[in-house]
Amino acid sequence: MRKAKEISFYLVILIVVFSIEIVIETSLNDARKQHESAEVLQELNGISSKLQGVITNNLSLISGLAAHISINPQIDQLGFERYVTAVFRQEPLLINMAAAPDMVVTMVHPLEPNKGVLGLDYSKNADQHYAAKLTKNRKGMVVAGPVQLVQGGSAFIGRTATYDDQGDFWGIVSAPIDEHLLYEEAGLLNQDINIEVAIRGRDGKGEAGEVFFGDETLFDNSLLARISIDVGQGCWILVGRAKPADPGIPDDIRYLRLASITLVLLSFTLLYYRNQSARKELGYKKILLNKASYDQLTGLSNRFLFKDLLEKSIAHASRTQTKIAVLFIDLDSFKPVNDHYGHESGDLVLREVAARIKGSVRSCDTVARYSGDEFVVIVEDLTDTESVVKIAEDIIATINQPYSVLNSTIYCGSSIGMSVFPDDGQDLESLLSKADQAMYEVKRSGKNGWHFFTDSMQIRSEKRHSLYNRMVEAIAEEKLVVYYQPIVNLSDSSIVKCEALVRWFDQGRLIPTVDFISLAEETGKINEIDRFVLDVSTRYLVNVAKTYDQKIGLSINLSPRVFSTKDDSLQLWLALVREASRELDITVEITERLLTKDTDKVLDVLNKLKEYGVTIAIDDFGTGYSSLSYLTKFPIDILKVDQSFIHNLGKDPRSSTLVEAVISLSHKLSLLVVAEGVETLDQVEQLSAWDCHFAQGYYFYKPMPGDAFLALLSQEIA
Repeated sequence: MRKAKEISFYLVILIVVFSIEIVIETSLNDARKQHESAEVLQELNGISSKLQGVITNNLSLISGLAAHISINPQIDQLGFERYVTAVFRQEPLLINMAAAPDMVVTMVHPLEPNKGVLGLDYSKNADQHYAAKLTKNRKGMVVAGPVQLVQGGSAFIGRTATYDDQGDFWGIVSAPIDEHLLYEEAGLLNQDINIEVAIRGRDGKGEAGEVFFGDETLFDNSLLARISIDVGQGCWILVGRAKPADPGIPDDIRYLRLASITLVLLSFTLLYYRNQSARKELGYKKILLNKASYDQLTGLSNRFLFKDLLEKSIAHASRTQTKIAVLFIDLDSFKPVNDHYGHESGDLVLREVAARIKGSVRSCDTVARYSGDEFVVIVEDLTDTESVVKIAEDIIATINQPYSVLNSTIYCGSSIGMSVFPDDGQDLESLLSKADQAMYEVKRSGKNGWHFFTDSMQIRSEKRHSLYNRMVEAIAEEKLVVYYQPIVNLSDSSIVKCEALVRWFDQGRLIPTVDFISLAEETGKINEIDRFVLDVSTRYLVNVAKTYDQKIGLSINLSPRVFSTKDDSLQLWLALVREASRELDITVEITERLLTKDTDKVLDVLNKLKEYGVTIAIDDFGTGYSSLSYLTKFPIDILKVDQSFIHNLGKDPRSSTLVEAVISLSHKLSLLVVAEGVETLDQVEQLSAWDCHFAQGYYFYKPMPGDAFLALLSQEIA
């Protein structure tokens, strides 16, 4: 009976051991597969980045030739060869470059091996007609291929339509990119890579295109890592798979099986297993406790443990009648680090920041990671403010030092707000809140510094909160008012349109626009204000048109904030604009800053506006991220020269030169110009002499309520 029990006992042990072995082996295999997938994705990312970079660089040379021809539409073969020769000094992958004015190839370089292509009429050539027509219609870079070349080898053909300085179609610029050299530059032919790669998307057709590199069967496996890269106006799809590994049993699996068999065979299997289980259980508890209390990235105390430690520090300071300081540290402009260098680099920077902060404080002080790029420090037994200031300055100085991360040098600053117990607060929440307010004061003052909490910050915070609550109420109850500032035609001083501007009278007092608009921008309420202004001004001017049989154009401002909100604000605004454009001549004013962010989304919206017949204006031109490329990339119709330049006309020669240059450039680009902030007759005369089209400002009219604008129009008609 006892022996039977022992046999049963050992059978149970045998079953348990091998069951555990199977689970662990499965887990190891899963982990190995996950690790392999991660490595494949990482290597595929590297290859795709190189491939994207190489082909983009070469396509940019073709675009550069197109831009050169746009500026010099009368270019001849000699000028063409001179430009292309300079391009080829950069040792691109381009085999040759050709230009086809009016769809007929008349210029090519190198000339001798490519004379046969001269005179080729794309519009009459059956093989080339479709691709040429597609290039002309898309008005952008079109990449075809790979195709076999007559002179041998294969290449991708990059083509782009070219327009002269009047915006008329000039012709097509094209160049073949050596296929083999492209693969070689991207590392696809490197025998040392650990993955097999296939590429789909012949002629830039993405998933719909044929596979032109690698094993096409890789695309049959939907579980393999895939990456899409842009190629002109098309795309290629890359898929990757790890190269076949050694078919033998991995060492860890072999050892696992051997250990399992050994445990079963040895007489002390049960005792050993129990001891191991106990150790594992204790280890798991430690891991769970660690995860619950410490930040896994930096090893610092996390927010929950920090709050517990701060509560204890407050209690200790209360008993001993001592002071403590709370330092709230926020890294300045850390988001671009993640955006530009990747989250892996960002994590490495955060680890180094944590180590530097810890090295800047005393051993008795507490450092914790509060969230994201925010850290907090508790300085205990504070005797004077100079000591905590010294700590803050040391932290700022050490964070400012460069970070060498993954072959990149990264710089980062920090803003530190400080509160003191018991002077600024008696409890945890008060100290944290006030240190946070002090930190934001540093942000407003230019960042990369420190500031103690002051009562004025609390007052400012309360005022701001009160202003926000009243603004929300004013928006909800439509207490805002729309003012109209006429825009006049400088040729005859007639009113052609007006800019709709929002005003807020709170209990009879005009709230400065700069105060509540900045708050609305920050909180996202600006989107509701923009819709309110658009709706009210549209109905008003439609009524004016019906009453006086005179259509006045409407110019409205669009906040960049509408592009970053996750709700349907953009769709609601577009719907209002579409309806308004059916009744009025609508101009939408955008800032230069908007053109630097999420340009694909912005371009899509601007193109929709153009479909509605809306005019696009760049407001405050010259004060933001000015770039002439915006004037060709985006469908801009009007430049509104900022009033700071107009104000200095006749005072600052540089401002005068700049304004004259902008007006001259606008004429050449067929753009209209509005001068903002015109206040004197001298300014009007000077702008008229430069053939500036329109103006607005106090010299003509101030912004006015609807009834005053109506009276003004009545006088104009009379």
